[in-house]
Amino acid sequence: MANFEIIHENDVKSVPDLIHRVRGLRFFMRHVSDGIRSIGRREGLVATFDERRAASVFLAWVEEMMKQRPASRRNRRDYIIFSTGLLLEHLLTSGSIDVTAPPDRSTQAGAAISEAARFWPEGYLATAYCMTALDIVLTQEGFERCELQPIAGELSTWWSFRENFREDPHLVVPFFDLMIGNKPNWTRPSVAAERPAMAATTTSLSAFSPA
Repeated sequence: MANFEIIHENDVKSVPDLIHRVRGLRFFMRHVSDGIRSIGRREGLVATFDERRAASVFLAWVEEMMKQRPASRRNRRDYIIFSTGLLLEHLLTSGSIDVTAPPDRSTQAGAAISEAARFWPEGYLATAYCMTALDIVLTQEGFERCELQPIAGELSTWWSFRENFREDPHLVVPFFDLMIGNKPNWTRPSVAAERPAMAATTTSLSAFSPA
């Protein structure tokens, strides 16, 4: 896919202290909804975030994230990435993003839409929101930003992403990692403490521990 873009800085609001504010239900609902709609408009799609399901998405995400919070002490940056991948997983499994069918390619709007958004509109929009929010949070927290990988622009990646998600929703997290250059954990993707970046941090710290 030529000129593939998925970080939409102009469509997802960069509010101060986003990492904490997004943990409030009302803010979460508004921020996700506004971001999804704005990214959708840029892609020529009419997209909405089903607010009737938003509360269950939010509660399930926060509960899972807090269970695994001890991992943040090992590698806070990777815990943030993992938490964002979890959000993507919950957004997709909940079916809370509704998208009007992509316009015909022969129209002006249809010609502009990316192949990924045309192929899997809900998956693309949820991923675009999460990647953009992650980029904002990492920047605000003073961490190195993630680098979007070339495979993120390949339609075959999105086909594999969608098919694997349908078979096992937990695989959303490693696919998210794959697209941003993180080494994925394919065997136990829902366990933060077993992520490769976490293990690498533990090994590094043990090397400096007294015998």
